[in-house]
Amino acid sequence: MRTLYKDLAKDLVQHMKFNPSRSVAEVLARQMTQSLPYLSEGTLVCAVPTSRARVRQRGFDHCQILAREIAGMKGLRHQPVLIRYGRSKQVGSKRENRISQVKGVYVANHKYSIKGRNILLIDDVVTTGATISEAATELKKAGAKSVDACIFAQSI
Repeated sequence: MRTLYKDLAKDLVQHMKFNPSRSVAEVLARQMTQSLPYLSEGTLVCAVPTSRARVRQRGFDHCQILAREIAGMKGLRHQPVLIRYGRSKQVGSKRENRISQVKGVYVANHKYSIKGRNILLIDDVVTTGATISEAATELKKAGAKSVDACIFAQSI
């Protein structure tokens, strides 16, 4: 399934990011789980972490909420196993900047939870793929057996 980041999809993501209502996260999670294939029982669900500044500003990490909802719907374990460092904003950045901005910003913690596991990485919107690629690379370096990604919408 491919959802473009515009119209209703964009409105839903914006609502989820800026309002602490979990009902929108549940709607997005339900849509996302419909596109997921079979996931093995031991798959660990984790989110691409939102910057600490954004979490402080909003009071929550919308992607963690989304990952928790998906894990619950699929009967899988959710654990935030990535930490994000740095303050770079990707919104409005050009492709080259996005790629360089995310280099080295993700660090795996709880490596014992990652090693040898299949990981399902959750994010709300993909633009260039730089963020999801960097996060997946860090999880693989920490010993993940495999890393799959599930993203709600694609920005064009």
